[in-house]
Amino acid sequence: MLDEPVNKPRYASLPELNQLDSLATQRGQQDVTFTAVGYGSQGMKPDRADAMLPTRMLAHPKLNQINSGRTGDYSMLVSANANTGGTCQGDSGGPILSGTSDVLVAVTSYSVNPKCAGTNGAFRMDRSWSLNWIIEAFSDYL
Repeated sequence: MLDEPVNKPRYASLPELNQLDSLATQRGQQDVTFTAVGYGSQGMKPDRADAMLPTRMLAHPKLNQINSGRTGDYSMLVSANANTGGTCQGDSGGPILSGTSDVLVAVTSYSVNPKCAGTNGAFRMDRSWSLNWIIEAFSDYL
């Protein structure tokens, strides 16, 4: 609960139904990027206390997998490495936006590698069940 309401002139937009499906067959998936925002760790480096401090950061992970046996039709895997950055422990629930737009296509969900490297998973927001839940739960604000 916040002490006061937060009113912004603009919020993230919802994706279109099944918007990410076209990426499953798109050649050059390595060139599809997102913007991930979060307050998670900056890496799992036990010798660095500042790696665990919650600081808002953003990264531009690349698409690794979508609509595969590993992801199902409800999640996607995005990169998490030193070149593109990615999400880490503490980022769960944070937005993943399409490219550099304000379209919320996924939410950070899980880490595949406990050291925040390689690949991380995100729950897709472009599915009917996700969109219906958002619209129903937040209809007063949309």
